[in-house]
Amino acid sequence: MGGRLSDSGGETWYTPLMLADFAQAVDGGYPSSVQLADGTIVTAYYASGVPTPTRYHMGVVRWTLYEQSALNRPPSNIYGGA
Repeated sequence: MGGRLSDSGGETWYTPLMLADFAQAVDGGYPSSVQLADGTIVTAYYASGVPTPTRYHMGVVRWTLYEQSALNRPPSNIYGGA
């Protein structure tokens, strides 16, 4: 599961972020994110077909823009809008 960020109101976008690896899942999605008062972001999602548990999985990832910037989006990788 990934996401993309914009600091220009959606005119340009940074490279996609990897928040959760769905490589083994057969289905997943419906992510929803909220930024907490301390600045961290919590993204909840579901997945099925992952090794454990064998049925549906409800996952939560807590992350920061700083962490994702360092891992996924060098400032030179900006895509044009639409």
